[in-house]
Amino acid sequence: MSAASSDTELTERFRPVFARIAEGTLERERSRLLPFEPIDWLREAGFVALRVPLGRLRPADDRKRHHGVRCRTR
Repeated sequence: MSAASSDTELTERFRPVFARIAEGTLERERSRLLPFEPIDWLREAGFVALRVPLGRLRPADDRKRHHGVRCRTR
């Protein structure tokens, strides 16, 4: 599987979760609520469990790829 297709799959997998989080962002900011529930949604979707095998990518590439998934879902 190529990195591009993996990125696309990850983007599609997490897009609904990021959209759900975005819906309540303004209210959480206004109310100064900590994002415990949105973090639970990310955890349930598997976002916090993403792993890249050692030696597959350099650390900087891993950060760029993770950031790319987040940016494309906005």
